[in-house]
Amino acid sequence: MGNIIQQSKFSDNNSIISYAREGLSNPGPHNFYFINNTVVNEEDKGIALNIQSNTDTVFSANNIFAGPMSILVGIPKVYLNLNNVMNAEVSQIHFASTSTYDYLLTNQSPGIDSAIILNQDYLGYLLKPNKEYQHPMNWKTRFDDQHPDISAHELQQLTKSKNILNNDLGAYYDASTRTIVLLNTSGNENHSKLELKIYNAEGKKVISKKVDRTNELSLTGLHSGIYFFTISGLQKLLSSSFVLTD
Repeated sequence: MGNIIQQSKFSDNNSIISYAREGLSNPGPHNFYFINNTVVNEEDKGIALNIQSNTDTVFSANNIFAGPMSILVGIPKVYLNLNNVMNAEVSQIHFASTSTYDYLLTNQSPGIDSAIILNQDYLGYLLKPNKEYQHPMNWKTRFDDQHPDISAHELQQLTKSKNILNNDLGAYYDASTRTIVLLNTSGNENHSKLELKIYNAEGKKVISKKVDRTNELSLTGLHSGIYFFTISGLQKLLSSSFVLTD
């Protein structure tokens, strides 16, 4: 759950994940859950999940499978395949930078805000990752806005669909550029300027400025942490939070 798994084009064994291939010798039940992972295959073929037949349950959900591969080899007794993104062309996932193993999502990536939340009602476990991998050997807390992304990463954004002011103004945090992006959904550029204020977790105001409705507002200089912002204008107030990470 929550792993980045990349197979090189020089790999000798094109099975990316194997489960019980030497036999189901341990006491059952034999259940394999594969949740919110990002699998990238740089070979010209591959097997994502090479599962021993007669495995009791294989449950795959909220994963990205990027590159040419068969998703499942083997015949489990129960196979649940829910809400996965699959594309044989790695470029179509629009990762931040595959050349540097940066598989963060971008605004163009599929699966934003569309993962299903797998709480205890599904299998008796909360299958929701709370950490993310940071290349090359680190991790960070996964951002949680109650609208998780399909992937091992969460694009830390406040989406237009969730943050609209008077059906007219939207805003979201773009983690790939470390900016707050304002969206003018009405197309009207004649409104007066808006005011942005950003507060840290202690409630101290750290940024206050007038902004245009189509600006991208850089957060360079702010330290990692939890922040809150307000955008006021049109006699309305838009407010939300975001997590800034290194």
